Amino acid sequence: MLEGITIIKLGGSIITDKTVPFKILYDNIADIAEQIAKYGRRNLLLVHGGGSVGHYLVEKLKFNEKEAQDPKAISTIIYEMDNLTQTISKTFLEFDVPVVALQTHSIAFLGERGIVLDPKFILNWLRKGLIPILKGDIILGYDSLARVISGDVIVSELAKLNEVRKVIMCFDQDGIIGKDGSIIKQLSLKSNFEELIWSTGKYDVTGGLRAKLNAMAPIVSLKKEVYFMNPKRNRLLNALVEKEFKGTKLVE
Repeated sequence: MLEGITIIKLGGSIITDKTVPFKILYDNIADIAEQIAKYGRRNLLLVHGGGSVGHYLVEKLKFNEKEAQDPKAISTIIYEMDNLTQTISKTFLEFDVPVVALQTHSIAFLGERGIVLDPKFILNWLRKGLIPILKGDIILGYDSLARVISGDVIVSELAKLNEVRKVIMCFDQDGIIGKDGSIIKQLSLKSNFEELIWSTGKYDVTGGLRAKLNAMAPIVSLKKEVYFMNPKRNRLLNALVEKEFKGTKLVE
């Protein structure tokens, strides 16, 4: 029986340089893969963002979610995001971490009441001893229009599963930063968000930090642990094995 699953979100700012189109941060990906290899357990779900690949292309190709959608633009964005996923997967395999890349656009759909995503399909890969990895992507909607779905929304949907206990949001800051420049160790979702520093890099078409906090709010309300952190310097490993680490915990 699956239990105690942790979702790790690899934010675009930690796997790419969000100020430079298509610049992948290979060393960061390898560092994360090594920490997960040391962790040794496979009770993980991975989700990665688009960074300077997906976000950049959505802007450059002027992808429109409402009308006049260019099929080539959709195809290009999906293709390049798949390439990013494969780069991550290849690195993880080099550290003997058995990931399986799942096509978000093939298993998720935007219904009239929200995202439709069958978790059984994903959990079955975990039962086989593999670690599923999904990505921010473009999906079809009930009205036949395509939409951008952020990795944060995917995390929020997956975190509703009873088997999920913890969510670790990895990005390029040591935690959520207050206006005084210090890390906020515990951030209440009832607090004044205007006291936070919001910058997440040049390319971001899915709402930045504010959208991330909004996406995590329902998960915190389910009494599940949600952390924001920079995964470097073994902090991700420490979070996985429940040792002390630098970062921000979200609370109600």
